[in-house]
Amino acid sequence: MKKLILFDAFGTLFSLSIQLDELDKYTHGKSELLLDRWRSKQLTQTWLLQTMNRYQDFGAVSAQTLDQVMRELGFTDQAIRDLLLPIYHHPNMFNDVIQGLGKLKSLDVQLFILSNGTPSMLSAGIQKSRLNELLDGFISVDEIKSYKPAPAVYKYALSKLGYLKKDVLFVSSNQWDVAGAYFTGLPSVWLNRDAILFDDFGHQPIAEIKSLLELKDYLK
Repeated sequence: MKKLILFDAFGTLFSLSIQLDELDKYTHGKSELLLDRWRSKQLTQTWLLQTMNRYQDFGAVSAQTLDQVMRELGFTDQAIRDLLLPIYHHPNMFNDVIQGLGKLKSLDVQLFILSNGTPSMLSAGIQKSRLNELLDGFISVDEIKSYKPAPAVYKYALSKLGYLKKDVLFVSSNQWDVAGAYFTGLPSVWLNRDAILFDDFGHQPIAEIKSLLELKDYLK
């Protein structure tokens, strides 16, 4: 049976980086502060909704949390929303993705995305980045209405694709995601492009890589 590699999407395959010059026009030079607070609030909101069993898809969460952060920072120009909300449907791709996934395709593996993003976000990102020739498919948490890092999400992916834990490798740049997969019993690899320290979750990933180009060599 082919080995299955599950990838997180945003931050792992897809970059959400944007040109700050245009955004700075509407944030008075506080674009980085806005983006940092928005990302933090997005994650917090998904985890709170998960705890309360009150699922909303990631598109709704992103819009609500951006509006809240804008109110907190006193920003009222709707051009900010027009610039930021579409990036999840039109993400850029990290430089190592095409070559890294291409190297993996020479092995006997299946490549899937497992993401908190909505199906429309993932479909659009894959199409824009032309990853459809490299990926075998994707799974959105919309299918189970539960956010990572809940164990049910990782277990759902295994069940849907018909794999045992021992035949799966999970790869993410998000530490909490790596930890969630690990505590579900999935071997997990941390993609650490920024050379930072791994938080103390009571375990370490089975491998730490700086680029997806290293993953094939690790598998071999």
